[in-house]
Amino acid sequence: MLKHQGVKPFIDLNKRATKYLDTDSDMKISPTGIPICPAGKEMKTYGYDNTRDRQKWICLMMKDRTTNTCPTPCSVAKYGRIYNTCSKDNSRLFSGVVRDSEEWKLVYKRRTTVERSNKREKIDYKLEAGRHRSTMMW
Repeated sequence: MLKHQGVKPFIDLNKRATKYLDTDSDMKISPTGIPICPAGKEMKTYGYDNTRDRQKWICLMMKDRTTNTCPTPCSVAKYGRIYNTCSKDNSRLFSGVVRDSEEWKLVYKRRTTVERSNKREKIDYKLEAGRHRSTMMW
């Protein structure tokens, strides 16, 4: 539904139930949604592919897209290993916006402000306790 409306999901991760996820390949996904290479290092973001609706990740040890400084490279490709995460697979984990980025912080700050406002109206002013069926009566 969010994709149909053109909205990017900004969903919190449950820190109590997070674990490393296995994939079909030799990669793992960290609890924060960042792929981990077979050498055990987190990959860095490499941009977003709007045509295929997926986040691209590249090896952390790549320098200038030409040289790989990793002692045990996971790929023989010139550009190093690239891994893609698709938000339609798990929109909670792969939100389309990288966590801890400036865009994430800006939107998330706005989201928490709206949630506090809703709490103030519904709970503090006891609008939910009213005995009415329709939202027009609110």
